[in-house]
Amino acid sequence: MILYCNEEHKRLHRPQHEDICTLITRFVTEDPDWDTRRLYFQDWIKLQKNFMRLAEVTLGRNLKTYEEQMFLFAKSCFICHRRSDLFTCEKCISISYCVDHESESSLHEFNCDDLALNLNLDIIFLEKEAWEALSIKFYNFPDKKRLYTDMDSFCSQYYRERSRRRSEWDLNTCAFTDYVSGPLTLYNGLQSANLFHPEKVTHAFVIHIIVTSNVDRRNFPAWELFLHFLSKKKKLIVVMIGLELKRETCEHVVCSRCKTAKKKLILESYPLLYHNYMSSANYRRPNVVIGFQAELNHGDAWSESIKAIKAQNCPLLLTAKSQLKAHWDVIEIGKILNTTVKPFFINENYFASRRPYKDYETGYIFLPNTYFIIYKNLNGPSKTTKESCGSHL
Repeated sequence: MILYCNEEHKRLHRPQHEDICTLITRFVTEDPDWDTRRLYFQDWIKLQKNFMRLAEVTLGRNLKTYEEQMFLFAKSCFICHRRSDLFTCEKCISISYCVDHESESSLHEFNCDDLALNLNLDIIFLEKEAWEALSIKFYNFPDKKRLYTDMDSFCSQYYRERSRRRSEWDLNTCAFTDYVSGPLTLYNGLQSANLFHPEKVTHAFVIHIIVTSNVDRRNFPAWELFLHFLSKKKKLIVVMIGLELKRETCEHVVCSRCKTAKKKLILESYPLLYHNYMSSANYRRPNVVIGFQAELNHGDAWSESIKAIKAQNCPLLLTAKSQLKAHWDVIEIGKILNTTVKPFFINENYFASRRPYKDYETGYIFLPNTYFIIYKNLNGPSKTTKESCGSHL
């Protein structure tokens, strides 16, 4: 379920991998039909998720991101999910077919290029230098002479490596859109709902980002974009809460423009569930709560977190990879709170990431933050509007 490019890397990683490797080996040995069992897609996903939960209980810890991917993206036939006698697409190296379904290999052709792009980006961003290259300074942002209305026009105006045509975007540009999507999505959402009033910020603007991943942590410097919308002598405090994180507090080195204006960008991160963070001594009251790609139907912990968000009585912004997922999130919030709380917006996000990720629920590709939902708060009905969420910024 895991491969290495050479024996040296396999040896180096053995101490980190040994406990889960022993567990998987034992499980596979005890299941004689492991390699040959055929399953419908949803049954396959259910089996793999159950296997993940078993691993976490047995190991007594949460799985790391790459370990979750070992289960969710395990090599199997794209059609029947058999694990033996497989042929793998040589172009994307992401989709396989068994000998009985090799003739159906054209089924993933429309996504093959994006699957290959996803894999290449995953490999490139294993290196620290690739992440550092994204962390550019936006000295001239925002500039009234350089208007933008979506991610394409933002890249055209503010990113020097932007190709003229979308079809010619290089790896760096795709990764860059993922880097800046968070702050641009929040600003556009708050502006569209008339919920952003920087003149009312007295000292600090506090953002809670829930269920944060290591990718969100690495993208933290991009929040300087949002800092540029605050007035002089203000702080932007980004509080990231998620079990993948480590306990951390740091102040980002801002651009000369922000230094002159005496602005500060501060990160706080906590490896906690959101409702546990709320009851901790480190709690800060937020101006807004964000959940990027949050999955609201994952157990009791989410129910407690939604109730905790309601107690904040502040705007909530959620993003989803599809319109269906966005509407499902709204339904889940209603179920958890046992009431109908209508969002201001459920709409396509013009500042979605263009960086493809593999979707374990479909086997294909999704783009993060494709849709977004924004609530004034979760304490009562909000007027729903059908206005477009794009704005000329």
